[in-house]
Parts: sequence; structure tokens; C-alpha cells
Amino acid sequence: MGVLFEDAPSPKMRYVMDLMQSSLDESAPTQLMLPRGAGKTTATEALLLYLLLYGKRKFVVIVSANARSATNILRDIWRVIQDTDTPIAQDFPEVCLPYSLVGGATRRRQLFNGTSTDLQHTNTDLVFPRLKDEHGGEYPTSGSVLTVRGITSGIRGLKRNALRPDCVLLDDL
Repeated sequence: MGVLFEDAPSPKMRYVMDLMQSSLDESAPTQLMLPRGAGKTTATEALLLYLLLYGKRKFVVIVSANARSATNILRDIWRVIQDTDTPIAQDFPEVCLPYSLVGGATRRRQLFNGTSTDLQHTNTDLVFPRLKDEHGGEYPTSGSVLTVRGITSGIRGLKRNALRPDCVLLDDL
């Protein structure tokens, strides 16, 4: 299933997500503490998708309590991105469709108008396809990177091509 929220978020969760969004839009550090099971990780996943899909950030790093939790976050995002029958796929076909066309096998070389889309998906990284629109300009999502790490993993020196992280989200540390 390619959705993060099974049901509509509660008013409290909407408030939390609005607070997180304004914090990220303004690059203002914010700490949110909610009880266990309140949906913090799901809200974080939704917000990182917002940042990447709208081109507000190009390289997001999620640091979670351990490597397994971090991998689960990436798995949730991957599940949403590769499903072509969701509102996200309809709004952002330039991200979702290339993954669907290769059937999840991102090692396969995929070309679009003669240029490699540079798709990547591993246990710790997801690189959005590099595509150009009909006017020759890159989509805001082109080449965007999501990297996940456990709290004990090294993050120093992270880079992908010429990109360095421009946002770090800490989840359940």
C-alpha cells in the first residue's frame, strides 16, 4: 500500500505537522516530544516527502535510534514512491513512474530522452530520478537524495555527486 496514513490525521497530528512544516520552511530548529505511538515517525516521513517532492531540500538525512529503524523509514518511503496508484504518484509522476517502469530494479540502466535517469535505491539511500521537463529544465525533484542512518552510524562526509546534506531530521533518538 502506497500511503503513509491509513486514516486522516487527527487535529493534534495536523497541528504537529503544521508546526514541523513551518520549522522546516524557515530552517528553524524545533524539538517535538509526543508520547509513544503518537505518529512521530509517520509525521517525519510525510514531512521529508514534502521537502523532497516540492524541491525545498535536495539532500535529506534521517537519523534514527538504530539502523533497523532508519531502514524501516526508508522502506516506508520506498513503498509510497514505487506505488503508481496513489495521489502522490498522480501529483509527482516524474518521481514515481520511473521506479515503476524498472519494476524496482534500479540497477537496470534506464534512459529518458537519451539520458540516464540515475535511479538509485539501497538499504540506506534513495536517489530520485534525474529528469528534464519539456522545456529542458530539470524538475525540482531531479537527483534529490534521501539517506537514512542509525544514531551510531557515521554521517560525516556524506555527499552524493556534488550534493551535501541540506537537512537532517532526527527521529526517536
